[in-house]
Amino acid sequence: MSIRGRFIAGFVTLAMFMPFGALASAIPQSALPPSELLVLVRDTLTRFPERPQRETVRGYLERMQEPGDSDIERLAAAELAFLAIDPNGARDGFEPFLDQRDFVGRAAWQRMLRVRFAAFQMFDEVEAQIAAYRQNFQADPEDRAHLSGAVRDLAGHHFGNAGADKAMQLVIDEVESLPNNAPYDSFMLPATFFEQFAAAGAAERACRMLTEAQAGLDAELAKRRANPDDYGRVGESPVPFELVFTALEDRPSAGRRNTEFQSMLWRLSDAIDTNGC
Repeated sequence: MSIRGRFIAGFVTLAMFMPFGALASAIPQSALPPSELLVLVRDTLTRFPERPQRETVRGYLERMQEPGDSDIERLAAAELAFLAIDPNGARDGFEPFLDQRDFVGRAAWQRMLRVRFAAFQMFDEVEAQIAAYRQNFQADPEDRAHLSGAVRDLAGHHFGNAGADKAMQLVIDEVESLPNNAPYDSFMLPATFFEQFAAAGAAERACRMLTEAQAGLDAELAKRRANPDDYGRVGESPVPFELVFTALEDRPSAGRRNTEFQSMLWRLSDAIDTNGC
């Protein structure tokens, strides 16, 4: 493990046993690179969800080093602005990466979709950008979130504003665009909006998406278990997905990935049973 990785691992272990006041005083007072600060912010927000996010994150920003020319540090700084509920800062941080077609560009596009929707309410542009994202970035097994957040946001907006047909098409397009090579979060979108599909007379369509996802993932998991040597540990990418939240972690082993498949299969099974599919 790198020096940075040992620092984070040690801090997170320490944080598990400390109240927030002691935790804050334990954070190094010297400035930290944005990627290290981001991991600390994530841990604090996870452990203390009752604390005001904006004030908590902005308190950490006082200890952030300038990101310099490193893409991962600049991306981390943009993510910190996003978490600090600073939409202008997040936009300014992410926009320079939108022309890239690598991991950095993918992460920036995902966050900008959320910023444009939630902060600037650019609904038509978000819809166009969802389609553009699919053209620029294929679904990747290491990016389970993919477009789930953007589609969920926009579909929810349309369902709430008499746009059921448009909302359902967004969900259908997203689910049908995905291969079965990973337990993508979007496979659960038909369950998220099942009541709305049913109200529009499309419960059968939602059920079919759930059952087809279940069958496809079940077959993929069986193949992975039958051929474990074909699914060994892969190398660490320049910018791991879920933005830089996992910047100091390795990609998961094949065994852990199989567990994620199984977890999604259980969630799909529950959704299928709950909705009478």
